Amino acid sequence: MNKHTLFEPDHMNKTYDYTQYISGRDYFFELLNGGITACMTAEGNCPKCGDRILLKYGDKTYQYQIEEIDYYSNPPDMWIALLRQVAVK
Repeated sequence: MNKHTLFEPDHMNKTYDYTQYISGRDYFFELLNGGITACMTAEGNCPKCGDRILLKYGDKTYQYQIEEIDYYSNPPDMWIALLRQVAVK
């Protein structure tokens, strides 16, 4: 795996909307530290540190920022990330 922990200065942060995807089927998500941080594994999009992920639980939407991310070598678009919850604007 290729681990990335630094924000890329020339990278424009993006927000990826996973609110229409199903946890356990389209991605895997585990809350850590009472929900302040989390671990997420998914395929596609190839997000980077500093990017944000939108997730929906029940009727609430939560936003997480990618703190660390590792990319798998096979399949090449699979990734696992450490996330930190941030306020939804």
